Amino acid sequence: MKRIAIALVAVGLLGGTAIAANAGGSPSTPNGVFYLSKHSVATLSNATFEACNDLRYGYQVAGGPLTLVGVKPVGCTGPQGVPTSGATIGPFKTNTTFRVFLIDHSCPAGTGSDTGPGTTYYSDHTSTSSNPSADHALVTGTNPSNVKIMDANLGCGNTSTNSVPTTIGNVEVTVTTGTPRPTGV
Repeated sequence: MKRIAIALVAVGLLGGTAIAANAGGSPSTPNGVFYLSKHSVATLSNATFEACNDLRYGYQVAGGPLTLVGVKPVGCTGPQGVPTSGATIGPFKTNTTFRVFLIDHSCPAGTGSDTGPGTTYYSDHTSTSSNPSADHALVTGTNPSNVKIMDANLGCGNTSTNSVPTTIGNVEVTVTTGTPRPTGV
C-alpha cells in the first residue's frame, strides 16, 4: 500500500510539473514571453544596438508599464553594433512573466513617416502597429535566450509588415531567467 501511495504522489508531482510547463511555467517560452518564478531574478545582458533609427529597448512585466533600459539616438552604428545597458528584473513576491521590447522612435505605427511617437515591437511577436500587428522578433535558445528585434527600417517601410531578423537584429539581448535572488534581498 505504501508503494502505491508513493507512486501516486510521484505521478502527481510529475503531472503538476508537466501542467506548469505547458502553462508557461518554464524559464522561457518559444513565444517570447519569459516566465519568472517568485523570489528569482532575470537578467538582460550583452545588449547591443545595430541601426540608424532612434531606438529604445527595455522590458514589460505582466502587461504593466514599459521599463526603459537602453537608448540609441539617430545615427548609424558600425557592423559590430553599439553596446548598451543591461538590467536585472525582479525579484517579485509572486510568479510573473515579462517580454522584451524595442521602440522605433523614428517611425510611428502604420504611417510610413518619420514623425510621431514610434512603433513598439515585442519579443512575443506582436507590435503596436494596428494594421495589423507586425512580427519583428526572433527568440532562440532556452535559458539563456537570445532575443533579436528589428525596427521599421530606414524610411519606415516596415511598420505594419513582418520583418523577423534572419542574422542580426536592431537590438539584440541575452535573457537569462530563474537566477536565485541576490543575498540580502
